[in-house]
Amino acid sequence: MNNRLTRRNLMQVAGVTAFAPPLAAAAATSEGPIFEGPNTPKICLGGGGGVPAGLPWQEGSIRAAIELAKANGLVLYNMMLENSFPNTIYGRPGRDEEIEKIRQTIRAAGKAGLPVIEYNFYAHRAMEGYFEETGRAGLGHTGFDYEKMKGLPRRPQPRRDVA
Repeated sequence: MNNRLTRRNLMQVAGVTAFAPPLAAAAATSEGPIFEGPNTPKICLGGGGGVPAGLPWQEGSIRAAIELAKANGLVLYNMMLENSFPNTIYGRPGRDEEIEKIRQTIRAAGKAGLPVIEYNFYAHRAMEGYFEETGRAGLGHTGFDYEKMKGLPRRPQPRRDVA
C-alpha cells in the first residue's frame, strides 16, 4: 500500500469527505428499501389483501392491499403477478392481449405506489416444493419444502400447443 501523499490521494479523500455527511443523513432518514435480515418479515408476494388474481389489477385494489398491510404493521413492497399469461410464455395467439394487461397492471401498481412487481415467465419451474402460508393481514408468504421435491423425476419438455 502506498501511503505517499499524492494529488490523486488528496482528491479521493476530499471527495469522500465532501459526500459522506449528506449520504449518511440521507440514509438515516430514508424509508426504503428495507433489506431483508433476521428481524425483517418475509417478503409479501400476493394472496389475500383484496387484489384480484386475474389481470389487469386496478389501482384502487392495489392501494387497498397496501393500506391493509400498513394497518397490520407491514409494508407491502412486492407483489407477484400470478401465472396469468400462458399465451405470452408459449408465444401463442392471444399473447398481445396478455402483454397489454400486464402493462396496465404495471401502470396501476406505479400509480398506487407499489415499488416492485415480480413475475415469472418460465415455461416450467419446479413448483411442487413451494406453498403459500397466510400471514398477518391475510397476505401470502412463500414457503418451500425440499422434501416434496427430493427425488422427483425430471419433467418432460413442454409442448408448445398445450398450456
